[in-house]
Amino acid sequence: MAENTNGHFSFIEERKGQAFELNFQCESPEAVRGMYEDFVSKGATPITEPKSKDWGHTTGFFADPDGNIHSIFAVNPIDA
Repeated sequence: MAENTNGHFSFIEERKGQAFELNFQCESPEAVRGMYEDFVSKGATPITEPKSKDWGHTTGFFADPDGNIHSIFAVNPIDA
């Protein structure tokens, strides 16, 4: 491909890092936990179990079969 793109560096250098990241938004923290468990039971690699984060989301991370890391999240309810 480099010969067709005037030797552009993106086709010459070996790629590093992951190709992409998907973020799945759920309706609730409970739904995040359920989806995370479902993905892991179907073969996803667990990275970080869902937990409440300082930025106001419950978030969990998993990897797909190619090693790309993705997240599942929900906005935490605001206590009145």
